[in-house]
Amino acid sequence: MGRPLRVHAAGAIYHVTLRGNHRAAIFDTPQDYAALDGLAFDVLTGGGARAHAYCWMPNHLHLLLQVQDESASHLMRDLAGRYSRYLQERRETTGQLFDRRFFSQPVTSDRYLVAAARYIHLNPVRAGLAASAGDYPWSGHRAYLGGQVPAWVATRLVLGILGAERTAAVAAYRRLTEGAEAVAAKSPFGYHGGRTPAVEPPSGGWASLDQVIEAVCEAYGISRGELASRSRPPQAVADARLRIALAASASQLGSLRDVARAVGCSHAALSQALARHPGW
Repeated sequence: MGRPLRVHAAGAIYHVTLRGNHRAAIFDTPQDYAALDGLAFDVLTGGGARAHAYCWMPNHLHLLLQVQDESASHLMRDLAGRYSRYLQERRETTGQLFDRRFFSQPVTSDRYLVAAARYIHLNPVRAGLAASAGDYPWSGHRAYLGGQVPAWVATRLVLGILGAERTAAVAAYRRLTEGAEAVAAKSPFGYHGGRTPAVEPPSGGWASLDQVIEAVCEAYGISRGELASRSRPPQAVADARLRIALAASASQLGSLRDVARAVGCSHAALSQALARHPGW
């Protein structure tokens, strides 16, 4: 049986991390970082995607990725493949550059979107690579403070959450990313704000849709029977169904129809729920 298709919906936002194989360095020179910038432009704009935040670290990369025409899986495979070929030619090696799978966490609230952008842009400061986020050239931080914005980077959504007027929103973003408290903030992986409990994938990733369903039901305090009830669901059940669909989207565990069947709702109802979701 072939591998199930990844659930994909235009507008979905993911917090994506891709690491070097065995955490090895993926950049050797400043030209390598610049090369990845150029490849990101080609891949993301070619796929109709954009990044709300990004950071190229010495042995891994972060993207707050919003997809459109192409799935996150396809975009990341394309980006990793192109950069691997570039670096292998320059190094004259053929070894595997990246880990086999990227980590992907769906964005499920405005709070998580802002927290993820801050976390990504402060990575170099936490790692001791820069005194401030503005001192690090290989991230989207400067774009938020009025610097040049690459064509594949978007700042309007995050800034719009922080304030209706741009000057005030930029000032709010600056406050969020300055000082020891900002640098010490915990990783937002698994953080989803008010209504969505954190559901952490196992270290090896989700093995099956059933495994996701069991974990989400436990997090929401509901049973499989309540999840699959055909009666009008309470908010907790509706949210749990949405969370399962988002996890399935990030882990290639079945089509949207497969997910709808497993959680006891119609494909149309689940599609509509995804369309209303703040991260879509």
